[in-house]
Amino acid sequence: MNALPSLPGLPALPILSILLALPLLGAVTCFLLRDERTVRAVAIATATLALAAALAALLLFDGQNGGFQLQEKHLWIPGLNVHYFVGIDGLSVLFLPATTLLFLCGIVATGRGVKPLPNLHFALILLFETATLGICFDNISFAAGSGRLPTPLSTHPGDTMNRKATRIFVATVALVSLAGFAA
Repeated sequence: MNALPSLPGLPALPILSILLALPLLGAVTCFLLRDERTVRAVAIATATLALAAALAALLLFDGQNGGFQLQEKHLWIPGLNVHYFVGIDGLSVLFLPATTLLFLCGIVATGRGVKPLPNLHFALILLFETATLGICFDNISFAAGSGRLPTPLSTHPGDTMNRKATRIFVATVALVSLAGFAA
């Protein structure tokens, strides 16, 4: 795996993993808090940090080179030879800041007075942001041996637009159903 690109004067960071982890950690934090004001502040801060990470990914992306970039590959389960592998292509890199900005605006627009469970409300929004960002990574997959084990949110470079749209639709319906059951 090639070295991760970095901005001048900054260390190379696994920006795509950070981008996925931020809203997930924010969701867990929001769920554990009880004060509505604090929960809302944590959700806004998390969404703002995710937007900053998405903009950093956009700056690190080299539009002159085709194919997947900002790739990260890590051995996840050594006994089964399962790897965590993410990357982004030229079209999907534009969806990262758009997605994070949309979720930030949604959280800010929610306002105060979310009843009865503001912590669950903001946690589910941030969890949905994590899932939506995962869909933006065209190459997010879990590889086992030489074959791939598709996840509901994984798309692959060879997929047709219809197949990608079907996967996104199924993932969205699944997430909305889970949110409905949780509420």
